[in-house]
Amino acid sequence: MTKLRQERFNALIKQNIAKIIYENIRDKRIKNITIEQAKVSPDLHNATIYFSLQDDKKKKSTLIALQNARKFIRKRLAQILNLRYTPEIKFEYDSLEKVAFSVEKLIESEGKKYDN
Repeated sequence: MTKLRQERFNALIKQNIAKIIYENIRDKRIKNITIEQAKVSPDLHNATIYFSLQDDKKKKSTLIALQNARKFIRKRLAQILNLRYTPEIKFEYDSLEKVAFSVEKLIESEGKKYDN
């Protein structure tokens, strides 16, 4: 699979999983997540979905809720995309947003030191 095709497929998976979660899942633990990224293996058998939260304290319960909804999400994804094979889904918390925020604050504080 070419790199461009892989990127388009990742975006398609991300978009559809986000839509499934927001429209079909009623679990309150899942409602406040943001789907950040989807990475599908080149053989299309596995997909890792990265999500973020506003509240880090709820990370564990949200991950459990997503794991419980994984089969339903995969089934709906198969119905929407009509693929020969639908990838196995694995959810992971994406802490990159928090790291970026802390780096931004560090840069901002360093900049203030040199402005004085």
